[in-house]
Amino acid sequence: MTISAAAIDLMVSAGASCAQLAIVARRHLPDIADTVDALAAAGAPVAVVAALMRAQASDCGAAAREAARRAANTEAQRECRARARARRAEVIRLREPELPLSAPSQPDSPPAAQQPSAPSLSYDTYDSDDPPLPPTPPLSSADDDGDDGGARVVSLISPAARELADEIGAIAGIDPDPLACPPGWCGAAMQVQSWLTAGWTRDAILIGVRTAMRSPIRQRDGPPATPAYFARAIARVIADASRPLPTVARPSASPGDTHARPIADRRPGGAARLAAQLAARRHTETDS
Repeated sequence: MTISAAAIDLMVSAGASCAQLAIVARRHLPDIADTVDALAAAGAPVAVVAALMRAQASDCGAAAREAARRAANTEAQRECRARARARRAEVIRLREPELPLSAPSQPDSPPAAQQPSAPSLSYDTYDSDDPPLPPTPPLSSADDDGDDGGARVVSLISPAARELADEIGAIAGIDPDPLACPPGWCGAAMQVQSWLTAGWTRDAILIGVRTAMRSPIRQRDGPPATPAYFARAIARVIADASRPLPTVARPSASPGDTHARPIADRRPGGAARLAAQLAARRHTETDS
């Protein structure tokens, strides 16, 4: 047990000597007991010895308070973890299905008086004498065909969307292993299905994806975080494909433009000269 700095001040005020302070140091401050004995033997003033003991007492008090604070924090954390474990155990217990204590009765079964009494079922793991559990009845054809009126689960994602999503992932460099797939690519098939529902064609989607992956940014940073990144590139491809072709107006013929003149008005040469000679010969024969 350490002594406080206030108690040392009271001892000095009461006129305690260095020898008495040395005795107190050996009892309550063993770390500096040898130093206090040396100062007392050297005839050091009482104020010097008291100052040394006060400093040591303050340090010991601060260390004791820090240790108490850490112990309190550790205890509080232990209690918090215990409460959290209790809550998790309660949640697990509430979510566990209740096991039936007896087999369900069949509507076509004979009366209870004619049936042999079934032994009680025990779910104790260590009881090896218990009879085996009744086998689960197989599903009937009515359950498979949906004739019993049960709701059938229909997938909102078509096989074409799933196949196209896999192809887009391969182009982007995504690992096909589902366990190694990035979180943003887990819903790639749903994103592709929304594009197909909006009327975007498969060819336009693939062209947009390949164009986006050839950009310098993707060459540097790798695949994007989500497949929605390709929506802008795909929309640009669709807009370019739906844009009408430009129309070029044919220039009008001018008197000085030899390229726009008819063949008859051009300077004879080659086939045009032969055609002109034949026309002149026919004209001469007609006149004669």
